[in-house]
Amino acid sequence: MKFTEHGPDIPDDLLVARDEGRVLFFWGAGVSLAFAGLSDFLKLAGHVIDDLGSLTGSPARRLHAAANTKPPSGEKPFVPVDRMFILLDLEFDPGRARLCGAGTEAAGQCGAAWPQGAH
Repeated sequence: MKFTEHGPDIPDDLLVARDEGRVLFFWGAGVSLAFAGLSDFLKLAGHVIDDLGSLTGSPARRLHAAANTKPPSGEKPFVPVDRMFILLDLEFDPGRARLCGAGTEAAGQCGAAWPQGAH
């Protein structure tokens, strides 16, 4: 079955399996950008940061700004955009933020998510 004129032809048995909860489709950026006209992951992160009202100067906003800043070399900077969502989780869930500073096993996992000097 095709959902759009130029879209992929998805076999009916896969659609039935999806309806039964046995299959989950993941579409890559090529589908989002080219066929659906959606934002890339960096723009999506920016919209989420703004919509949630993340504080000015928050770690998530600083990481997003770094991702949008081109270095003098002109190369695109590598920024792990998924970490912006981890930082938002920490910003809006104070209990988790306290846990991340408590020296527990989770602190090691959370500490990696914070940019240098952010905590």
